[in-house]
Amino acid sequence: MAQSIVPLVVVLLAGSLALSNANGSGGGFNNLVNPVFCQSKADGLYADPLDSHSFYHCSNSQTYRKQCPANLVFNPAISVCDWPEKVAPVTTQGITVPPFVANFCEAKADGMFADSQNSNAFYHCSNHNTYHKLCQQGLVFNQGLGACVWPSQGV
Repeated sequence: MAQSIVPLVVVLLAGSLALSNANGSGGGFNNLVNPVFCQSKADGLYADPLDSHSFYHCSNSQTYRKQCPANLVFNPAISVCDWPEKVAPVTTQGITVPPFVANFCEAKADGMFADSQNSNAFYHCSNHNTYHKLCQQGLVFNQGLGACVWPSQGV
């Protein structure tokens, strides 16, 4: 009788360990939903705008919706599941975003770069593709850290 071997994917989320096998059946941890969510996004983790306890994992233009362990919420500033009191509140009202430069990354190396027109935004360059992203409301992009931080932590 032949046995199949399925590799395990180990994900560390704010001190909690979640296991999922490569075919996505890890206790409901990996759920493919909203297949168009990641079409124009770089590989990475993104907050679910409708559920703070969930997040999207984008990989090769595939969309995977994942749940944080019990009592944790997704912290987009550091891309991990975290304690709720450590996560800035999310609001979708009152945000005005100036236009961005579509070809910003043409001559840049991969990485994240501050948007000089908006301290709440940054450019993510991947394979010379430009992805314009926003920090959570109340946070600013820190070029030195390559992350969104509280304004008191500096730009």
